[in-house]
Amino acid sequence: MQSENITLITNSIFIPQEMIMEDNINLICVGGVLNKFIGTSDGDIWEMLVKNNFYANKFFFSCFSISTEVGILDPIQNDASMKAMFALKSQKNICLVDSSKFLLYSTFNWIGLDKINVIISDSGISKEIVDKLVLKGIEVLVAR
Repeated sequence: MQSENITLITNSIFIPQEMIMEDNINLICVGGVLNKFIGTSDGDIWEMLVKNNFYANKFFFSCFSISTEVGILDPIQNDASMKAMFALKSQKNICLVDSSKFLLYSTFNWIGLDKINVIISDSGISKEIVDKLVLKGIEVLVAR
């Protein structure tokens, strides 16, 4: 059974390599200055494209760390700024985060928990953390 067509907008240089052969996925690769350390593009070109042209039903993102008190944290300001821009242009924000990220801390808080709809994590996430997130109105899905 073929699933519906999906338009995938990404600043990653790796994701298009994985998705290029999928018939039902339309790829939009936004450019900018390449960050060789994390494999993404950023800068003014990317920001202007997103700010003025793109809207998304769902924004899937990852992060360096997550705090049940502060929200999502990343160490690279440009990357955090781009994610924040896309989160504002999306109807639903979905964080993909493994349980170890709840034990880390970082520099730039770019989105609060009140703007996150769903968190998808692994079975290592503690019940205490899940309970805190659910109390904040976040749907938590645990991959097994």
